[in-house]
Amino acid sequence: MSTSQQEVVSETVFEVPQPAKKTKSQSYDSDEQLKAKGFPLETKWTFWYANTKVDKEGHHHQEHHEKEKDGSQYRDCLTKLATVSSIDEFCKVYSYLQKPSKLPKNSNISLFRHEVVPMWESFPQGGCWMVKIRKGENGQTSTFCDRLWEQLVFSTICEQFETGNVVGCVLSLRTKEDVLQVWNKNSNNHADRIHICDRFKWILHFGEGVIVQYKHNKLSIKDGSTFRNARTFLVHNSETSNTFNSIDDEAEKTPTTTN
Repeated sequence: MSTSQQEVVSETVFEVPQPAKKTKSQSYDSDEQLKAKGFPLETKWTFWYANTKVDKEGHHHQEHHEKEKDGSQYRDCLTKLATVSSIDEFCKVYSYLQKPSKLPKNSNISLFRHEVVPMWESFPQGGCWMVKIRKGENGQTSTFCDRLWEQLVFSTICEQFETGNVVGCVLSLRTKEDVLQVWNKNSNNHADRIHICDRFKWILHFGEGVIVQYKHNKLSIKDGSTFRNARTFLVHNSETSNTFNSIDDEAEKTPTTTN
């Protein structure tokens, strides 16, 4: 990505801070002092931003199909915003990020462990849970979506999913709806996958009848879309692990590729 493109992304994603009035009694901590006071996170987390093209059905494509088997075109769209290792660092970065409702359509904003690129190819054995959020007035991303995203990212870095299998979360802003996603690195453990959905439901306070979906990354690579052909589940007030057993086929296997 060129320097000029990076400057455009910075202007899009980051808010311009207003100068603060400093009184004589005020003093500011140095970066070293803030880090010393900060609460370290279990792992580092990195914010990423991309603005991608979608097809007429609103599906997000990494556009690598026949010509780009390694997803290099989508990688070129990605901009690494910042990597944080403590609560203090996270809050400093997050306070300057634009709210999702202020971002342009087709934006993807991601938060992933370490500095791993948020792509299907980074986690070929994994997948993601997702829930779709209605647009607000005039087809704009709602402030309700802003609150859900904030709740999701804070819960993610604080390990509220209770498993290292969760590697990140994504918010995709689309024409008809916005999509919140939680990614896991390995889909082979069915019980752990369902547990992640339980926590997703608890963190965002899903009500009765909310529809959630799951998609294996290998299928996303094949389809060229995270959203197309995703498996659909219906949330009930009871535990997902009990409710989903009658919906999710126990014989379901993680997709495998053949030579």
